[in-house]
Amino acid sequence: MSEYTKWGFSRIYEDSPEVFSFNDNGVIKYLEDPHAPGQDAVAEVGALQEAVSVLILPPCSVETIQALSSELPCLNHLIIVDTNEERLDAWHKGVAKCKFKGMSSMVLTTNINADKDVLMKILEPFPIAAHLWKISHYIPRRFNRVDRDLATYIKGLMHFAAAKVELTVNYQGGEAWHHIVNQMATLQDENIKNHIIAPQVEKRTFVIAGAGPSLEENIDILKKYRDRVVILACERSIGTFKSHNIKPDYIVSVENIILMWRHYEEHLDFLKGIPLIAPYLVSHVVARNYPGDIVYMKVQGNDEWLGDFGGELESDVGNCVGHYCYHVAAAFNPEKIILIGNDLALKNGRSHTGSTHSDGQGQRGIVTKGFYGGKVETTSTFYHYIQRFESYFRAAPCPSINATEGGAFLPGAEHLSLENALSVLPVISPLPYLEIPQNQVQDFYTTKIEELSHLRQQLVDSKINIETINRDQPEPFFQFMSDSLQVILNHFLPPKLYLHYYDILQNYLPRRYDNYKAIVEQLIKESIEACDFLLALDEVGAFAGKGVATNCLLLPTKDMDVSWLKDKYPTMNYTEMPALSHLPEIWQTIVANKIGTVISFESQIVPDTCTIPNINWLDIKSTKNVGRLCRTPKYQVVGINDEVMDAWDWQNHHLLQRFKRMTLDEYFSQLAVFKKKISDM
Repeated sequence: MSEYTKWGFSRIYEDSPEVFSFNDNGVIKYLEDPHAPGQDAVAEVGALQEAVSVLILPPCSVETIQALSSELPCLNHLIIVDTNEERLDAWHKGVAKCKFKGMSSMVLTTNINADKDVLMKILEPFPIAAHLWKISHYIPRRFNRVDRDLATYIKGLMHFAAAKVELTVNYQGGEAWHHIVNQMATLQDENIKNHIIAPQVEKRTFVIAGAGPSLEENIDILKKYRDRVVILACERSIGTFKSHNIKPDYIVSVENIILMWRHYEEHLDFLKGIPLIAPYLVSHVVARNYPGDIVYMKVQGNDEWLGDFGGELESDVGNCVGHYCYHVAAAFNPEKIILIGNDLALKNGRSHTGSTHSDGQGQRGIVTKGFYGGKVETTSTFYHYIQRFESYFRAAPCPSINATEGGAFLPGAEHLSLENALSVLPVISPLPYLEIPQNQVQDFYTTKIEELSHLRQQLVDSKINIETINRDQPEPFFQFMSDSLQVILNHFLPPKLYLHYYDILQNYLPRRYDNYKAIVEQLIKESIEACDFLLALDEVGAFAGKGVATNCLLLPTKDMDVSWLKDKYPTMNYTEMPALSHLPEIWQTIVANKIGTVISFESQIVPDTCTIPNINWLDIKSTKNVGRLCRTPKYQVVGINDEVMDAWDWQNHHLLQRFKRMTLDEYFSQLAVFKKKISDM
């Protein structure tokens, strides 16, 4: 840029506003409206009113900023963005006198993944605005004439960031309650020993072992240098480690779903003596049945309610177990983090080793850069994982090395062969962990149950007193509960419900009273149901294993007649309720009727029904397509007759192979001779 070509501020007359402009050798090529610079912005964005909390725009005048802040009552922050650092610097110098506090700037790199991460960092103080996506952008029409590429990029960045936020909110709405169920179910089990890892002074090199196809090819190299690294192996890689007779230092799991047990149940002898690292939200089926120690780590920003016994260290979760492994390693004062088996690409159509039952999900046929250069095929899901790894590498506390030879190229990591990465390392000591006193866990759990019971009564009282809400200045709904209880309840509340509540409260106006009251009524209703859910979970957890095998709970689908079953096997004691009843109602029925066997049909059941109590689960199927199967230690699938079971592919169906083939008659004959596990309560 020559001395005659510059961005800055100018006036067309002495008494006109100072506006942002572009002077090219005396020719003005860009100028905001010289008489009323903010009027275009107000006309375009002002109509949005309460729908905008954060506004993103390119450099502009002080008058435009002030006009926007006065016309948008809910506007909390302005973000000035630009790809041209010199132009942004010129803007900074010109608005130094501006006193609008809610403002920041950002240099765009045009790496959309990196820019998205920086943008989300800027938005961290505004979680409600971000999660409701009350974020908009404004590009002056005149600005398009001088930098149309910037305008196009800003629109693309906004769309990309909004899509990522929507995924997060939808996940919270669909999966979050499982987290608390797993946490509470684990804490209530007196047989589970809790362990943590204390902050580490010694630096070590960590290997993150995924279950990609390349793991089979270089795991023997890892075995050769076994004493130089701490191996964190994802649960899907267990079979490969077992077949090569190498024990990792830790297995790592983050999944909260019941199905994950299938990765462990065939390898229980091998897993003895290998600790499992997991967040408290990990599937309680895994936590209750894992044969080795379990070392827990709190989830960053989520598990503070667990108290001191959760340890000092915490980590992010990410989008897959490989991400979680990386965050765990990053929390342990690493010297280096080396990735193997994290192919994130397809090899001969496979996404995982032959020793696991997983396969790549998402749209296939996507091409990305490979480890050796060139192109490799991946999936839409894996491509997203690659982008996230790139973000993690940028923020890592140490060098990251991708030694997954043959997989995808991971931007931001150094790419080396596994031999070269490991051969230069010194021998290290093991990574130690500590046991948490069991009475500390039990005392904490008992206290939380008592607090939830008391909270439920407070919520009922709030429901009665809702008409006393002050229209002009309402008090916050959550003020009467502790932060830890609010965190628990938030896992059960629809995310957008409480986000809308906080949004109204933070930007409250008397005209929003009716909306505020309606949301509070819904929050009270949902919160009472959440307390009932957790109290029922506590009740059924205490009951676990005390049922009578011949006391059967039938869960038929809608309009299904199950009288034939009662007639054919009359020695059983039957209770019946709809298959998809509310979980607390099912649990309470199990306790009240001392149920020892739950019977479902065609897998039409909420899987969590049978995961808390230690009871039998019989799944009766009448179709020749075996369909969906569940995996809990006491689950059994049975065909309604031999013709149905003969049609099932017992040899090749990887889940079906785990079951003993038996007829209904055989199952009920076996059931009839079961003795009571514990005398009637």
